Amino acid sequence: MSVTPETVSAPPSKVARWCGWILTVLIIVANLMGAGMNLSGNADAVKGAAEVGYPANTLFGIGIALVICAIVFAVPRTAILGALLLTGYMGGAGRHTSAQDRDGARLCRRLFSRRWCGSPCCCASLDCGRCCH
Repeated sequence: MSVTPETVSAPPSKVARWCGWILTVLIIVANLMGAGMNLSGNADAVKGAAEVGYPANTLFGIGIALVICAIVFAVPRTAILGALLLTGYMGGAGRHTSAQDRDGARLCRRLFSRRWCGSPCCCASLDCGRCCH
């Protein structure tokens, strides 16, 4: 296989490389700070966990999982796996929170249900029976 000019891509610029590193560091620091809050048993973390239905004794395990995900993300050879793990962690947290927050879930259904089932009543009332929840 011969290499042609069309198949060779230009290396990223210095600015793009620095922006990538800065964003990576910010993501790692934010996740490690959250893990630190969970591991320390901070009162705000315990209160927030209790609001969404997690008992206080689960925070330590969640903090350990977040530290592992952040470390896997920080290592360049495993960064893609780390990004997937962090996405799953954040997606699971967001899904659990929206399931507990009935107003947020209702708003989400109101925004998207008309598009999915085409029923005009979905915009007016979510309890019409024709909506696909």
